[in-house]
Amino acid sequence: MAKYVGVNSLYIYALPEEKLIEYYKTVGFSRLPKEQEKFVQYHVKPEYDADCIFMYQIL
Repeated sequence: MAKYVGVNSLYIYALPEEKLIEYYKTVGFSRLPKEQEKFVQYHVKPEYDADCIFMYQIL
């Protein structure tokens, strides 16, 4: 995608299940530091994803 469309990162809102979070880490996703994660939760995250965990991957 990065080569043909210009995408440089992906982000997801993962369900707050440790097994799922660990899986996403194995395929290259990361979590933000706690303070940045709080900022995203307050300013960016949609209400319907309230309990989900923001994760990102740089391509």
